[in-house]
Order: sequence, then structure tokens, then C-alpha cells
Amino acid sequence: MLKQKKLYLLVFALGLMALITLGAISLRRVNNRQNYIKSQTVTIFVHGWGSNYTAEEHMANAAKRAGATDTIVRADVSKAGKVQFLGQINKHATNPIIEVNLADNKTPEGTEKAARVRQLYHQSGHYIKDVVLALKTKYKVRSINLVGHSMGNLLNSYYILDNVADYSLPVIKHQVVIAGHYDGIKAMQPYSLKSKLNRQGRPSVITPEYAGLLKLRQKFPKSTKVLNIYGDIGDRYHSDGQVTTTSAKSYRYLAHRAASYSEYKVTGNGARHSQLHENGNADAKIIEFLWGK
Repeated sequence: MLKQKKLYLLVFALGLMALITLGAISLRRVNNRQNYIKSQTVTIFVHGWGSNYTAEEHMANAAKRAGATDTIVRADVSKAGKVQFLGQINKHATNPIIEVNLADNKTPEGTEKAARVRQLYHQSGHYIKDVVLALKTKYKVRSINLVGHSMGNLLNSYYILDNVADYSLPVIKHQVVIAGHYDGIKAMQPYSLKSKLNRQGRPSVITPEYAGLLKLRQKFPKSTKVLNIYGDIGDRYHSDGQVTTTSAKSYRYLAHRAASYSEYKVTGNGARHSQLHENGNADAKIIEFLWGK
């Protein structure tokens, strides 16, 4: 009988500790939510080359754990541009997130003639427009944030370039650039390794992708704020293993009209190209930039 009572007390104590822990977590989430704005602006995450929506989940879930958002929906985009949402954005959703999942996820980079490269990026940027139009049609979305990793950045920027004059589309409040290879990739465009940035941020070597975006300098929306996150593993090229800091930082020249432009350099173990979208420090920067009060 005594052993049974001790067992009951142990179970009760463990249950009480679990309730206290859950209560503390819930209270922390409530307190965290007070640190963030509450809006219906949709944040669109776009993955990189050969990847899919799973590359966006770490960042999206970090925002949810922090209390910055309560809604994460996936958007599957077919090669024909048809968008299918997996999940719903209800009318009371706070800072909803869309994880883009591209069927056509391998836009050639540095392997085609210059004119063809630019054409392909303009075409791929249309996938972002397909998602935006679907959001506008289904949810009457009026404002968006764009977050990209690697190739996703170029798709976002080509979308901005091609649609900045279309005032029927949602306003772009923020753009987050992560590991953006605007002026080349080490392995695919080694000639870009010689590039240097002038005082304005313009690179001395212009790759086809970058050339296609030069008009963005005169067209970038003045109300959009930009955060550029890049990695430096400390190699001879000051790169994230694939993209040099020069290539990543060259976006400053293109986005000089932005309402604000800031950069965040990641170093150490989490600075590699494929790790930047799973880096806790980068998550914190993104969350504060997009939703901080």
C-alpha cells in the first residue's frame, strides 16, 4: 500500500511539473506576442535551386515558436504556374506565412547564354506573381513581405522588377535576402571571383543575372525595407562556401532606393550556404526585422 501511495505521489508530482512547464511556455508565448506587430501582411518564403518548401520550415517554425505568427500555409506551384494552397489563412490570422514549393526549381545559373539566363529568371519570377495573384484572389491580400534563399532571391527580385509599376498588386513592405548570389556563384561563374564593389556597391564584374536586374536601381519601390543576410566562413574568397560576400552585398547597389537597407553577416559554423536558412541568429534577425515593434 505504501509503495502504491508513493507511486501516486510521483505521478502527481510529474503531472504537476508538466502543467507548470506548459503554463510557463504558454505564458512566454503570450508575452512574446506582445513584442510583435499584429498584421494581415503575408510573408512569402521562396526556396533555392533544386530545393523545396522544407528549406523554409526552420525559419517559419522559428517565427511561430516566437509568437510572431500563428499561421503557416504551403503553396504548391506547378510548372504551368497553377497554385494550390495546403492550409488556410483565416480572417483573424496574425502575420501569416506562405511556404512556396516550386515544381520548377532549377532555373539554370551561369550555364546558358546571357540573354537566355535573363529570360529564364524573368519567367521564373512569374511563379512569384502566380502566388501573389492567388493570394490576392482568395484572401484579398493587400501587402506582402518577400523572403528568399539563394535562387529564391533572384526570383523575388525579378518579380519586383517586372511588377513594380503594377499598382493593383499587393504592396511589398519588406524583402529579406539570404545568401543571394546576385553577382555570381563561385563554382559556376569563377570569373566573378575577381569582382570588387565600388562605394555605391556596384560590382566591377557584371554577371548575366545581375545585368538583368540593373534597371531595378531606378525602379526599386521606395517604401520597401531590405535586410540582406550573408555568410562568411573565413575562406580566401570570404564566401559562404558557394557565394562570395561581394556577390551577396552587390544587392545594395540595386536596392539603393529602398526605405531602409541593412546587412547582417553570419560567421562560424552556421555561415555555410545551405545552413543560413537554419541559423538561429539569422532567424532572430528576420523575426525582428519583419514583425518587431
